[in-house]
Formats: sequence, structure tokens, C-alpha cells
Amino acid sequence: MTETVISRDEQIKWWVWWKNHISELEKRGVVSKEHLDNLRLFITKPEDIGYNSDCGQIRPGDLGQWDIFYNLDGWGIPYSVKLLLSGLSDAEVKNEETREKIRNFGLDPDSKKDVVEFHRISNMSPKALDMEIKRLEALLVA
Repeated sequence: MTETVISRDEQIKWWVWWKNHISELEKRGVVSKEHLDNLRLFITKPEDIGYNSDCGQIRPGDLGQWDIFYNLDGWGIPYSVKLLLSGLSDAEVKNEETREKIRNFGLDPDSKKDVVEFHRISNMSPKALDMEIKRLEALLVA
């Protein structure tokens, strides 16, 4: 497996993005100093941006936003504050959670057919689901 490498310019670009994001949150006064300090722990220098999570690096771009969001789990930070710190929206998180459920169901979240099938089955009543399982089992035996 080859390691993905990030250029120094990319590191600086995303480090500056995070610094600006923190400044904007500070200006707006929407999160506490303590929570901003928690975020600052992840991005103290440009070298903190990269693809080596073993070294605590945050990935560039929107992947880094997800890194921050999930790295803050277990810190006792409210969900709404984690959204602000990561720069993600509630809709983005909910969408990704749904995509993860679809993947865990063994389906492709990028396939319209699979998404329709997931929602069809996940919205069935227990009785309707039992009937569907019996119907599918009968097809296997036939």
C-alpha cells in the first residue's frame, strides 16, 4: 500500500483554512474558548495536515472536517458544537450516517436502485418484513 503524500503548499493552504475557520468562530462567539482550544490541538502547525493519522494528522479538505468531527467524539462536546468546530452541517452528518447504514446493509449508497431498496426494506413493519423474507426464501427454493 502506498502512502498518500501532500505537498507543503497544500498543507499550508488547509492549515490556513482551519486558522481562518477558528477565527471566524471566535469572531461570531458561537463556541467557548475551551472548545476552540480543543480544535486548536489538532492544527497547531501546517505539518498537522496530511494523510498519516498515526501521527495525528488531519486530512486536507472536507475529509479533515470529518476527521475533526469524529476525533471530538468522547470529549463530552455537544453535537451542535462539534458541527460548528468541524464546519459540517447537520444535513451532511445525517446524510453520511444514512450512507453508512446503507453500506452496512451490504448495499451501495451511490446506486439509486440500492438506495430505494434500502428505504423500502427499512420502512417495512416487522410483519411485512417477515412476509418479504418468506417471499425471497421461496424464490431461492424454486
